[in-house]
Amino acid sequence: MTAYLGLAPIVRQSGERQAKGRLRPVGQKRLRSLLIEAAWIWKQKDEEALEFYNRILGRCGVPQKAIAAVARKLAALLWRRLLAATAA
Repeated sequence: MTAYLGLAPIVRQSGERQAKGRLRPVGQKRLRSLLIEAAWIWKQKDEEALEFYNRILGRCGVPQKAIAAVARKLAALLWRRLLAATAA
């Protein structure tokens, strides 16, 4: 689901080496942009999202990569809630 939105990193594997690249250039740019904007707001309003952002930021050091990870997490959370609502 996150690959469809363009929020999944490209993974290259060769033997035991694994490298993650940039985000996949697929999906609707406008939807991805809205999820990124929503992730910035979610990070400000929710303590758990802020902790997740800070953990990723500490690991990679690039705010754009960290917020993309938060947007990916937000998209997955929204998808799970949508599925739960339609199943009920």
